[in-house]
Amino acid sequence: MNKKTKFETMLDFLAGKGFYIILFVCVAAIAVSGYILLFGQSSAPNPEDLVMDESINWLTPSSSPVSPSPAPSGKDALGPEAGGAVEVLNPADIDVKPTPGSSTKPTQPPITPQPSATPAPQTPAPTAKPSPTPAPAPKFMWPVSGEILKTYAHDDLVYSDTMGDWRAHVGVDIEAGVGTEVMACADGVVKDIYEDPQLGTCVVIEHKNSLVSLYASLQEVVTAKLDETVRIGDVIGGVGQSALWESADAPHLHFEMFKDGKSIDPFTILPTKN
Repeated sequence: MNKKTKFETMLDFLAGKGFYIILFVCVAAIAVSGYILLFGQSSAPNPEDLVMDESINWLTPSSSPVSPSPAPSGKDALGPEAGGAVEVLNPADIDVKPTPGSSTKPTQPPITPQPSATPAPQTPAPTAKPSPTPAPAPKFMWPVSGEILKTYAHDDLVYSDTMGDWRAHVGVDIEAGVGTEVMACADGVVKDIYEDPQLGTCVVIEHKNSLVSLYASLQEVVTAKLDETVRIGDVIGGVGQSALWESADAPHLHFEMFKDGKSIDPFTILPTKN
């Protein structure tokens, strides 16, 4: 029988009981490493508990404050250079004096600007509607120039040469020769042209502000046209003698005015007659 070498003997051992021994050693090493990882960090000091010692620039645990040592004597009073003991000072006991130009005021955190509050929308005040501008009063003129033969008499009575009695006279008689041009006393619209048994040929013009003018005792043929718009001073006809109840009087224009359908004195509307 051949004698086995050491290498062959070691292989036989590893193939037998040695395999289990190596496996046990590996498991034990893994267990120890896990224990150290889990529990080994608890014994290390918390970095937050360490306070910087500004005098010697090293870390001292804050959980174990250093008690003041008695005054050094002999060699200890010479400091570390002479081989004496080193006294560790608590940073809280060090009276730090500010250097010139430095500020001892604590640094405040930056102030974050707060967003300004958005003002509540305001409802604009309602705008007052302008009141409508009243229509300007129409301008008036005398329809013919001449002497006043008879004035307006609504409540008082005047004598009629033609009729031979006293009666009301709700117009103004303006003396003018036959054929004298009769003009519209103001802007307006011709509303009527007709023959009246007493007043003769008549033209009616409607003006603004509910005013109406009547021109009577005209010539039979007039210039005005029904429903046409006329301007102040436009010729509407000529003076005639068609008014029978005033035929005894000198040729004239019989002129009347109305406001809101009621007879008024033309002198209250027309400009002052010189």
